[in-house]
Amino acid sequence: MEERGIALGGFMGTGKSTVGRLLAKRLNLDFIDLDDVLAAHFGPIADQFAKDGEEVFRAREAGLIEALGDVKRVAVIATGGGAWVDPENREALRQIADLVVLTAPLPVLRARIGSDPSRPLWDTKVEARWQSRQHAYADADLTIDTSENTPEQVVEAIIQWRLANEE
Repeated sequence: MEERGIALGGFMGTGKSTVGRLLAKRLNLDFIDLDDVLAAHFGPIADQFAKDGEEVFRAREAGLIEALGDVKRVAVIATGGGAWVDPENREALRQIADLVVLTAPLPVLRARIGSDPSRPLWDTKVEARWQSRQHAYADADLTIDTSENTPEQVVEAIIQWRLANEE
């Protein structure tokens, strides 16, 4: 079976970065956090949204996802919560990775995030945004609810799923 990466998607606060780091370590793979890469190149995410707007940020994000297809290494990739909304992004990720979505009910996410100022889209429209993205998050190879599982349990579930689906 061809080696494939794992792309983690899901709404803000579902644990993509935390799970991604642990999963990459367990699988001995590189870890790529798209938000960290974008912040390193263009400044903090909240500043990018404030200065350049969401449309520019999403274009940068899409460009980075497209570029991943040119990188010849297998990695665990944590995407931003909005990256999956664009079907072209999901398709580009699907070419190089299994798609895993982490989910949790909105009240759980509210408790995890609180009023974190580094999350520019955690605002009065968060409930509508969460609801509107569910169709995109449904387009995954595996979905795991992180609300009652530790990050280590989520990592183990992903690994077991991969083992069960090897050809």
